[in-house]
Parts: sequence; structure tokens; C-alpha cells
Amino acid sequence: MGKPLGDPGKAAGPALLPAFAVCPSGLETACLREIQALGIAEAGIGKGGVQLRATATELARLNLWCRVPTRILLLLDQVKLRSADDLLSATQKIPWEQWITPTQTFRVDANQGKPPKFPLSLAFAALRVKDGLCDRMRETKGMRPSVDTRSPTHRVWVYIDGEKATISIDLSGEPLFKRGWRLGKGEAPLRENLAAALVAMAQESMGTPLLRGAEGGANAGSEGSPDGGSVGGADGRALLDPMCGSGTLLIEAVAAWAGLAPGFNPIDHRRFSLEDFGPGSPFGRVAMAELRRECMHAWQAAGQKVLPCRVEGRDLDARMVTTAQSNAERALPPHLAAQLRWSIADFATAPPPAPAGVVICNPPYGERLEDTQGPRSMSEAMKQRYVGWTFWLLSDDLKFDSALRLKASQRIPCFNGDLECRWMRFDMVEGSARATPEGSARATSEGSARSDAADPIGSTAEAVQTAGQRLAEVRGAIAQAAAQHGVAPARIELMAVSKTFGPDRVAELLVCGQHHFGENYVQEGVEKIEALSAHRSELVWHFIGPIQSNKTRAVAEHFDWVHSIDRLKIAERLQEQRPAELPPLKVCLQINLDDEESKSGVPVREAEELLAELVLMPRLSLQGLMVIPAPREDLAAQTAAFVQVVRLREQLVARLGPLGVELPWLSMGMSADYPAAIAALASGEASARLMVRVGTALFGARSPRAAQHQN
Repeated sequence: MGKPLGDPGKAAGPALLPAFAVCPSGLETACLREIQALGIAEAGIGKGGVQLRATATELARLNLWCRVPTRILLLLDQVKLRSADDLLSATQKIPWEQWITPTQTFRVDANQGKPPKFPLSLAFAALRVKDGLCDRMRETKGMRPSVDTRSPTHRVWVYIDGEKATISIDLSGEPLFKRGWRLGKGEAPLRENLAAALVAMAQESMGTPLLRGAEGGANAGSEGSPDGGSVGGADGRALLDPMCGSGTLLIEAVAAWAGLAPGFNPIDHRRFSLEDFGPGSPFGRVAMAELRRECMHAWQAAGQKVLPCRVEGRDLDARMVTTAQSNAERALPPHLAAQLRWSIADFATAPPPAPAGVVICNPPYGERLEDTQGPRSMSEAMKQRYVGWTFWLLSDDLKFDSALRLKASQRIPCFNGDLECRWMRFDMVEGSARATPEGSARATSEGSARSDAADPIGSTAEAVQTAGQRLAEVRGAIAQAAAQHGVAPARIELMAVSKTFGPDRVAELLVCGQHHFGENYVQEGVEKIEALSAHRSELVWHFIGPIQSNKTRAVAEHFDWVHSIDRLKIAERLQEQRPAELPPLKVCLQINLDDEESKSGVPVREAEELLAELVLMPRLSLQGLMVIPAPREDLAAQTAAFVQVVRLREQLVARLGPLGVELPWLSMGMSADYPAAIAALASGEASARLMVRVGTALFGARSPRAAQHQN
């Protein structure tokens, strides 16, 4: 991130200050591109955001103009951490009097990457920094500021990462995604900075603005009637959100197109923490009034623009349509806001607003609302009415494209708060190939989604049909077992374990709608991942075999999940080697339920200690427990073994819940015993989900593994 700031008041000229733009996981690249576009040359992706160096004026301007970051922090010092006293002594040396006055309030927040080698709770780390700040202020000013945990003037951050601690002060104050225009929100609100990033990623993917006319021109500088010419007319295009909620996606898209500063609104001026720093800080010389005049000029210029295409938000809920319109009227200049159209309509029956265009939407279907009928009716409307359109759909149901029975050409991982989501692209073209519910690929005259890349590996229709039949049989058996034991099908995920079979066999199941695939051997898995790289966004790769130390880098760089964590050393290596540009690696702790010497996994008695370590690693996302119990003599005995794991999960969550351990997944059950795993799942809490690992039933008998593929 750069050198510690030290004493900025003594710097000659416009010094470059080290800072960090925090953003949601998965948006780091979009955040970096935005910051670079705003003229910051020294910037690069870091853990959970973007590292940069900029002048005080540039940092103030970023707070006004950045759409993607959550907040911007100024780095004050980096400390070599050997004990908690190092935090105290380092904080006492920071010139806090340049940032905070004794009459102001503050709070200290602590978070952690890699834990230090000595015991240190985050609460105690924050306390040491608070004490050091107060000691310094008493020494230099004769009195100390007060702590206010609810509405402080300033927020101080300490980040622990192994033997290093970073102490920063917040430049933003309120999170930057709070634009100040939202009057109301829907049941599953979308944060404004995520919406802005989704718009940017969609535009980058398509290589064209979302708002463009029939000939592709932006028409950004024209004036006149919003209904003039081809704008929204019969020959034009449209940007549509058919389930708009509070209107966030459309408002962010129009605001970005119009060149508005997201941190500025002439109706409701927001104040940034950097404006309340002490007189000795470099921000005291920043001409904030001039920066806001620049934003006001952009607002006035935007008020003269005419949208190049029809922009329309629809929703079934009349209250949300009213809310969206009111939000747009606060977020946009009046003339621009008046050009957006809002209506009460049902996507399943309403006609499209133009012959072609783009849909951006966060449908209320998925894990949030557990809707099962909505995706089907949405899919039918897409295929029947929206040929020629491009759809971008956000869902926290990672199998939403399967629920639509459409093939997404892109699946971009991102997070909406704590919810892992996918931003999926569907190009609705006439006469394209798609996978039918039975798993066979056939041509159809309906509009259907199609990948821009070639069909994987060149699988034949006959091979795909065979794979689809096997997949349908397995899914049918899983559904039957779930119904028998009263388990909701949404709680069960099928992982296809390809074993020694090649990427062509994986591709056949992918065409049929299977997305989760498990690999036992590192080298073979990496080869398949690379062979299917054109379809990487559609695939979720799980590593389920034992891991040797010399293989951790390959696992960390290529896989999405690791189910076989069985010792701290392996977890630490994965944590260190997981690339910063990728989302955290999802991991399960493997349990050796029967203490078999020949089997990997930690004994039950050691699970709690290792879980407490795993939950503190930010590049790993702790998901659950994995187990392969010894075979039992009958189904009842096998079920009893799995019930032990269900009970173990509940005990561990009860004991480690205060540390943030949730363990939503149980990875257990294979071709021979997954009915027993499903029966055991029914005996536990409804919050648990099950991932069954099926190979033989999907791919056939295992072939001998080539000698050169050793894990």
C-alpha cells in the first residue's frame, strides 16, 4: 500500500498519500478501473479493495466521484506486530492532533486477515489503538476526544495481518454507497455501489454502453424532447428493468451515462469525514467548494441531456413503482428524471417496450424468497417475447440459470452484502441450441440463451442425451429421497465427480445444466479446468481429494471450493496463495469420523480447534464439514453414521458461533450412500444444506488412473 504517512503537515508540495479504497468482494477489478479512469496512476488491486497513492485533493475528489468503493481509508502507519503493546506504542506516535480535535468523537474498528502468532482478540487490538490515540491527545492537547460507537465524527481502523498491523483513518464517513437519494427500498435491496459495478461490468462485457440508440450512438449531448426521433420509438432500443424494485439499477445506469458525481446531490449535500479533520491535516488545504462546483456543473449539464433510448422500470408492486420514481426524482436532474418511464406490469405477460435492447434486473427469485414458479414463467417470457435482447440477471441462487433452463454466456461472481451472487448474461437469439429439461441439445425456433464460446470439446448430441438421461435419473432419485424424508430439494446440491474421465465428459453434463464438478487429483483437475476455460464462468470446481503441500498453489489458483482441509499447514498455504483478484476460496473441514488411519481428515476431538483457526483467514471462506464414513452393513447403520456428523455440526456451531462459525454445508454422501445422507439431513436443523458427491452413477465405472497423474 505504500509507506506510512508519518507527519503529512511537513510534506513539501502536494504529497502522495497512501490510501485504500474498500469495495465488496468480486468488485476489485471494477473498482480499480474506475479509480484509474479518474486519473490515479499509482493504484493496484489489494485484499478487498484497491491500494493507491494520491494527493489530498485527488482523494477528496474520489469520495465525490467514485461509484464502486464502500469507503476510502487513509493509511497512517504500518506496525511490525510482536505484542499488543506494539499497537499502543505505534498509535501514541501518530500525530492524531492533525486529524482529530479534542471536542470531536471517534470509534476504533478492528478486523483481521492472518492471525498473529500471539493471542490477540480484535476487541483488545481496538482497545490498544484507542488508548494510544487518547494518550497522544492528552500529551499534545491536554484533553482527549470522546468515544462514540454510534455516530462518531471519525472512524479509525486497524487491520491485523500476521506480523503486520495497519492503522488507518476513514476519509468517507458514511459508506459511499449511501448516495442520499433513496427514500425507500424493496424486500431485497441492492446496494448502489454494487448496482454501479454491475452496470460497468455489463458494458465492458458487451463493449457498448447500455444506453444507446438504434444505430449504437450515445447521443449524450443532444437536447430536445425525450420522445423525439428514435428515442424509445418503434425503431429504437430500450433499457428495461422489469422487476425494478426501488429503481437502483436503472438510476445508477442513467447517472453514470449522464456523468453525475455519485457523492454529490444539490438537494442533500453529504459531508465527508475528511472535511472535519484538524487544521494540521493536508485536507485543510483542499478546496472542497471548488470540487463541489465541478459536480454542480456536471449536474447542470446532465439536466440538458436527452436519453438515447427508452429507459423503463416496471414492477408488479405499485408501491415500489412509486418509490422508484421518487428515488429517480431525487437522484437525477428534473429534466433527466422525467425521461425515465415507470409502470405497473407483469413481466410474464407484458410486451417488451422496444424491438431490441438490454434488460438489467435483480429478480426476486432464489434463496432469498425461495420462489420456484417465478423462474419458469420468466424463462418462457424471455424466449417467447424477447428475441434479440440481452439479459443481465443478478441472483443469489447460484443455479438460477438452471432454474431458467437457459445457458448463461457469462456468470460473474459478486457479493450483495453477505450474499454470494452471480451476474449472469443471456443473449436471446433466434434458432439457437439449448439444453432441454431432459438433457438433449436440439435446435429450436424459440429465442434462447447461447454462449458466445463454442460448445465445449465438441460433444455430440447423442453423448449429451446419454449424459442427460443419467443426470435426470440421479436428480430424480435425490428428489425422491428428499420427498420421502421431508427435505426441501433446495437444501441439496449435486456435485458430479468426474474422477479419471476427461473434459469432454464434463462438458456433456455441463450442456445438460450441471454446474458443480468435483476433482480428486490436482493435476487432472487443473487440466480439465484449463480445457474448459471458455466456460469458466459456468463451472464451479470443487477439490475433494487429499492435498500435499507442494500442490496447494495449484489448488488455490484454480478451484472454487476445497472440501479436504485436514491440517492447519495446508489451510495457511491456501490462505497465502489464494490470488487477491479471486473471491475467497470456499473450504470445508474434513472429519475422520471413524479414526481410520488410512483415511484423511481430522479426528472429531480436534475439529473445534482447527475451525477456530480457519474462520480467521480472510482469503478462505469456511463453509462446512466433509466426511467419508466407513461403509456400514445396511442403510440404517449408514444413516446413523451421517447423523453423527449432523449432530457434530450443530455442536460446533453452538460452541463457535460467537466467532462467526456457521457451517451451512455438509459435504457427505456418494453414489452408494447418498440416500442415507439425505435421511440424516432430515434429522437436523433446517439451516443445514447437503452436498452429495456422485461419480459412478453419472459417469460410469471408474477407469484406471494414468500413472503420470499423481496428486
